[in-house]
Amino acid sequence: MYRLNSNLIKCHFLRLGLIKLYSNLFGQNYSSLPPDWIVENTEYDTTISPQSSDHQYFLLDFQDNIETEELYRHYVLRMLNSEGVQSYSSISVSYDPHYESVSFHQLRIIRNGEVIDKLQNADWREIQRESSMEYSLYDGSITLITDLKDTRPGDILEYSYTRKGFNPINNGHFASTTYEEYQQPINRLYSRVINESSKKLKLKYSSGASRPKALIIKDKEEYIWDLQ
Repeated sequence: MYRLNSNLIKCHFLRLGLIKLYSNLFGQNYSSLPPDWIVENTEYDTTISPQSSDHQYFLLDFQDNIETEELYRHYVLRMLNSEGVQSYSSISVSYDPHYESVSFHQLRIIRNGEVIDKLQNADWREIQRESSMEYSLYDGSITLITDLKDTRPGDILEYSYTRKGFNPINNGHFASTTYEEYQQPINRLYSRVINESSKKLKLKYSSGASRPKALIIKDKEEYIWDLQ
């Protein structure tokens, strides 16, 4: 079991500044089937660590396809108490609509073996926030958010989505970071990067980070980290 910090993930969604624009997008469709290139990960340990506080991540599943400019994210966690329910009372994703789109593939609760779909009737809202409160500057980012209703301690929350589109300012270059050491224990971390084999990636490691499994499949190169 690796120590993985779920707080870093939540900070990605929340560290945006002052709310400026709020719109109700009820009825707008943000759901789709997952991309056909992903590996579907359904196996994970459900052991609860004594070091867990309000939630326990069972799975963090990160898959990046550089050629198609898609970033797939898949999370499975158990809410352990009322604080955990409050922490995950909403699900949000930040993106820049000038060059990105977001599609959710799963949003569901598993309670005593029963699967409760939350995606079909999700009420989506968009929030645009100022990147600088002092100068009222906008960075173009939008936070897509939906509230989770009727969740209880002990529920398993599972959700997945894909962000499509890379920032054109990077002129085709790609960079990403995978963390292995975090504050909270997480039972499984799966990270996968797909790239054209003709365009080599440069990998850098720090603090004893593990090396990935490297595969060449036809004209594609894959790097896979699977830590449990």
